[in-house]
Amino acid sequence: SAKKAELEENQRSYKQKKKRRRIKVQEDSSSENKSNSEEDKDEEEEEEEEEEDENDDSKSPGKGRKKIRKILKDDKLRTETQNALKEEEERRKRIAEREREREKLREVIEIEDASPTKCPITTKLVLDEDEETKEPLVQVHRNMVIKLKPHQVDGVQFMWDCCCESVKKTKKSPGSGCILAHCMGLGKTLQVVSFLHTVLLCDKLDFSTALVVCPLNTALNWMNEFEKWQEGLKDDEKLE
Repeated sequence: SAKKAELEENQRSYKQKKKRRRIKVQEDSSSENKSNSEEDKDEEEEEEEEEEDENDDSKSPGKGRKKIRKILKDDKLRTETQNALKEEEERRKRIAEREREREKLREVIEIEDASPTKCPITTKLVLDEDEETKEPLVQVHRNMVIKLKPHQVDGVQFMWDCCCESVKKTKKSPGSGCILAHCMGLGKTLQVVSFLHTVLLCDKLDFSTALVVCPLNTALNWMNEFEKWQEGLKDDEKLE
């Protein structure tokens, strides 16, 4: 009887362990089904959001939902913007007409040396002249223009065409602006120094001051650049 009672107790404990194990397995399967159902639900929601984003042009597929404005046509722009576009188109036409006579306003020489690459040196750069007498009205100082490379000469001309264009234009309008976007090391500072030296010391123009906005740690470098490139000029030919 004792052996029989012990055997029954062992069978009962085995059944309980087996039952618990089954319950555990059932719980695991139910949790997996629950997680799978949640993942399927999330995927469905993501697909719905993607479909909404594709149908809606104002929502970007990237980070968040940003409102992307449509590009306005010319007839829907403001009056000020339309006038500015017309003025810019007219300015470009005038510059294109002057481009034909631009070669006459420059003097370029080539010095033969041992270097295989010849770099032309500009000895004269007239930015504006009198239409009747053909006398130079705005001209870059010779001591500065001979230090300019061909692309720097074009840069000075570019700044003049965009900001001033002509002496007559400066009398009628406050002028415009430009962005000199050359690569690093191509002498943008020298071009700006040459341009400011020319327009600030020209008697035909009413410019007297210029503001250089730069980081504080480069302010001293700007002063050194002005002193460096004005070296050899007389006191009345230098910018203070």
